[in-house]
Amino acid sequence: MSLSHVQFHRYLFILLLGVVLHHITPTHGKSIRAVGGNNSNKTSDDDPLDVQSLILYKLPDDNVAAINKQINLEYSAFYAYESMAAFFDSANNPMPGCSKFLLKLADKQLNQARIFITFLNIKGGKLFLPDIKAPTIASWDSCLSAMQDALRIEIQIRYGLHDLSKRATKELDFAFEKLASDMIFKNAKSIKQIADIVRQFLRVAGGAEGRPTDRGAGEFLLDKELQKDETAFSASGLAKPLSF
Repeated sequence: MSLSHVQFHRYLFILLLGVVLHHITPTHGKSIRAVGGNNSNKTSDDDPLDVQSLILYKLPDDNVAAINKQINLEYSAFYAYESMAAFFDSANNPMPGCSKFLLKLADKQLNQARIFITFLNIKGGKLFLPDIKAPTIASWDSCLSAMQDALRIEIQIRYGLHDLSKRATKELDFAFEKLASDMIFKNAKSIKQIADIVRQFLRVAGGAEGRPTDRGAGEFLLDKELQKDETAFSASGLAKPLSF
């Protein structure tokens, strides 16, 4: 579920390039001048080789706080998915397919939190890691109820990502905007896939009011599909390694 080293470093290079281009555009009152010659009036403010100024084009404090809040949301989602996966991997509730799928969701959230942390470092922000609250729910009646909870988690993540996107657009921060857009797209794919699983379950089980025997059979078939390496629900790409 994690990025390959080549993909990860290529993505970070694109983000870093966006930071540099954002800093040296004319909207910030600066441009790159020819290097060379003796200019006694040259200051560090207009020095095109002021590397620290170029690299550490810092985010506003409120945006740093917003990114830290999103990181906490990603870690909280990771906790929740790990809890769900462990529940359906236990001896009393053996549903290996459901557990496997939830572990993939957990990996996704952990990966996204790390990307946000790396972005903070690139932009000269500071990471704050507050306590992560334990999941409020520790058991589920079925895989369906867990998937419905997962859908709620992803929607909560979406709200946070939309807030980051608005902030990036307001600041004309192209690297920040790209990061937020990429995360929003992947979140949309996650929501689509989880919603598809819920609809498939209800269809097989005869709807929300299906008989217990039908629901049990539907859940059994769903779990069998989720156990496969390439599941019937992998069309959105979530079951494959994340890439940019």
